[in-house]
Amino acid sequence: GIPKSDFLSSLHLVGFSKGAVVLNQLLAEFGADSALEESPPFRLLSITRTIEWLDPGISDGNCVFLTDEDLLRMAASRFRTCHPITGLYVVLSPFQLALDSYEFDYPEDEEACTSEELGLDLLQSVMQEENMPLEVEYCCFNREPTMHTHFRVLKEFNIQHILRSVSEGEGGGQNQNKKVFKESRSIRHTITMTLSRTCVCM
Repeated sequence: GIPKSDFLSSLHLVGFSKGAVVLNQLLAEFGADSALEESPPFRLLSITRTIEWLDPGISDGNCVFLTDEDLLRMAASRFRTCHPITGLYVVLSPFQLALDSYEFDYPEDEEACTSEELGLDLLQSVMQEENMPLEVEYCCFNREPTMHTHFRVLKEFNIQHILRSVSEGEGGGQNQNKKVFKESRSIRHTITMTLSRTCVCM
């Protein structure tokens, strides 16, 4: 089994789909002025090694990511105090993100959002200015923008690669270039907390 000490010393937060809402709330708590050293949010942050948004999306048309720059900058400054630095990862499929180079057509009533509309451009800009690594990966862009593709992201997601990056001291997300997933992967038997309103995977 997994020793209890592992859960108490290292935490990886994963939000799939509408689980992004939960991650954003945590991010807001990490960036709030009230997050003092002895507060629950700060203690949680101190053991958080990575935060991963897996194909995040919400159905009310609002931005998926936080748009409060002050909160984002404060959160980034606190991420940098962690050892190793908390890694930030975003994985997007054509179900949520529209790209000009995408070869398939979207249904007229299900058009995906641009990175600007999702709030990703702002998140990347702020984190870059704050010297906070953020890695964005494209997944399943060789597939049609269906719900099946959306859930395919869970199968493709490679948390083992992320865990190796952190354990090797790379700080998580050092490469800010966008990449494409090319093979099937599994997240079974990994130490991770999955926060999602639609799916829970361990």
